[in-house]
Amino acid sequence: MKRRNEIQGYTTNLKLIPKNRAYISLYPAGGAIGTAEDAAKFLAALMPVDRSNLIFANKDTLDEMLSTSLYYDGTSNPRIAHGFFEVEYWVPALEHAGSTAGFTSKFVIDPESNFGLVVMTNQSNEMAYNVGLVQKVFGSSFSTNSVTSESGGYYLPARRVVSGFTKAYSMLSLQKYTTFDLSNFANIVERNGTIEKVSIPYNDFLPMSNLTINLIKASFIALAVAILLSLRAIIGYFIRLSKYKLKNGERPGTGFDKYHIAINIASLAFILNTILLFMRALGFAPYSSLRIHLILNLLYVILAVAYLILMFYKLLKRSYSNKQKAVYIMSGMSAFLFAAFIMGWDLYF
Repeated sequence: MKRRNEIQGYTTNLKLIPKNRAYISLYPAGGAIGTAEDAAKFLAALMPVDRSNLIFANKDTLDEMLSTSLYYDGTSNPRIAHGFFEVEYWVPALEHAGSTAGFTSKFVIDPESNFGLVVMTNQSNEMAYNVGLVQKVFGSSFSTNSVTSESGGYYLPARRVVSGFTKAYSMLSLQKYTTFDLSNFANIVERNGTIEKVSIPYNDFLPMSNLTINLIKASFIALAVAILLSLRAIIGYFIRLSKYKLKNGERPGTGFDKYHIAINIASLAFILNTILLFMRALGFAPYSSLRIHLILNLLYVILAVAYLILMFYKLLKRSYSNKQKAVYIMSGMSAFLFAAFIMGWDLYF
């Protein structure tokens, strides 16, 4: 454990990452830590030359493990062998790669010739060795083929979080395609001229409908509008308060102002709370320590609903100026938009 705490990882710009003991929560990643020597022993056990180095007591179990378990949709082209990706370099090979915040590694084996290669680097998204060195040894797996589709559009990886607050991170992987430059081991599932799935060994990419894209854009536009309305309400209130104090007058507004200003302050607190939530999540903080942020967001939704109910009640029972009504209604609109954003993006669990 002491030696593990001494490991150092770097960014692609060779900047030291202070906290590099990152854990990947995506199942079934286990976050194992080892040396190149450990990895070499593992590869040797996958390609035993005699029975003294079997990873399983029964050789048939190893053969089954290295056999194809998944083919590309609608084809007989092998894709995965029980966790190893089947890749056509100059020779058919099995590989598995991975990376964390400060480390990148890749295992490649050719069971036919009993030859394997392991690459381990302490750099995030390292390519020169993990890709370049592998291609020097096994050859390139890429062709110049491309597929042009009339149904190009936005695509998201199928390997992503689809519920909970971390689903927002999936948007970072959103890409727009019109031409697919594919390796010779990839696959396209197309029906009636429409692409339903684009596959590469490590992932599938699924198209997103224009409706979904527009809803995503609309949600962030609504968020921006809500932030502006809240800022306007708070700044306007304190400007009026300052003017009255300079004139030694009474505090401005009505009895409802305290609720109006409170919901707008709570709105800005929600923004700050959510920024902190994502910053801590990016730092791989445990979920148990993030739960307080999610509870606060849910509490905001309750406050927003309470404000809207109280606002409608007050507007019906009391007589306010048109200007006051407009201010209270705008605050109600911003509270509603914030609450809808929380519920829509699962910022409460």
